[in-house]
Amino acid sequence: MAIQPYSMNANGKAKIVDSLSHAQAMALQGVKNQDFRFKIIAENLSNSDSTAPKAGGDPYRRKQVIFEQMNDPNLGVSTVQVKSVVGDKTEFHQEYDPGHPAADDKGMVKKPNVNRVLETMDMMTAKNTQKALLKLYAEGTSMRRLQLDLMR
Repeated sequence: MAIQPYSMNANGKAKIVDSLSHAQAMALQGVKNQDFRFKIIAENLSNSDSTAPKAGGDPYRRKQVIFEQMNDPNLGVSTVQVKSVVGDKTEFHQEYDPGHPAADDKGMVKKPNVNRVLETMDMMTAKNTQKALLKLYAEGTSMRRLQLDLMR
């Protein structure tokens, strides 16, 4: 595929392609995505012990972020954005605790399907991804400065 020095914008008019702006826009969108992912992970961790308020109810269900590829007509690039947040279908853990308000008639209490180790790993992955994307953005800014210096 040949690299085009222009692209078509949303109005059907040709515009000059600025690959640094594209890279930086994609990096910033990625940073926003990871920030949102951090919030969901924090919610999962903070509710990892939340049970149902009464017998027979379900406890907190772990949430997962689903991403999708989207075309940005203004920039002429594809980015990844949050599509939705869904509940993890993994079974709840059960624990014997007959004195708990959420215990069933057998004394079993449903516990959230949140695995703290998995959440910690997700958090580390999100942090490292965000760090790499911020570095990409900073490198684009540095390259832009060099480009301006060459034009002087």
